[in-house]
Amino acid sequence: GQVSDLEAFKQYVHNLNSQFTGWNVSDVHMSETDWSIEATRPSVLGDSQERLSIYAYEQHGSYEIIHTYELNGTSTKALGERELHELLEKRKESFSLQDSPIYSQVRAVRPEDSEYVQPSLGDQARDFVEKLGATEIESLNEETFVSVSAYNDVWTDAIVTNGHKMNLQVALRSGETMGSGTTVTIVTPIITTEY
Repeated sequence: GQVSDLEAFKQYVHNLNSQFTGWNVSDVHMSETDWSIEATRPSVLGDSQERLSIYAYEQHGSYEIIHTYELNGTSTKALGERELHELLEKRKESFSLQDSPIYSQVRAVRPEDSEYVQPSLGDQARDFVEKLGATEIESLNEETFVSVSAYNDVWTDAIVTNGHKMNLQVALRSGETMGSGTTVTIVTPIITTEY
């Protein structure tokens, strides 16, 4: 959707208030390029948290409204596929996200094991890509960070980068301090948050 000004954005958010029962809603944050609010709540699915962010970006004299929904958890307890699907469908309907593209992200910190000589970050990332049945498209390799973009032709969603289809990104970042582990982020089709 679109709004014409800040007051219209505030009214848009106000109209969603009935959807925010049990959510903590922030005040409107204003920057030079956008306005945003964030609503958070503990999830009904264990020790995870839901976050809905609503942004308004200026585009051609009006403001385009964008929603992002995240479900973040810290538990090793796996969510059942049915539970997760039902929750996501409910949120898509509640916040009118039925026609929105879906981006999935899994992030974990793997502890360091001093007894195990780990392959390089690049080799580890490529191993994840291979296990997910994808083909590498491009990569970024730094000393403590690696990102690999890839394509799996079985998955339907994809974006185009440098003339090639892409629908998977794998990023690994080694900890800054000894023993802090490696953060592994796996996303389809593209990483949309800090990693």
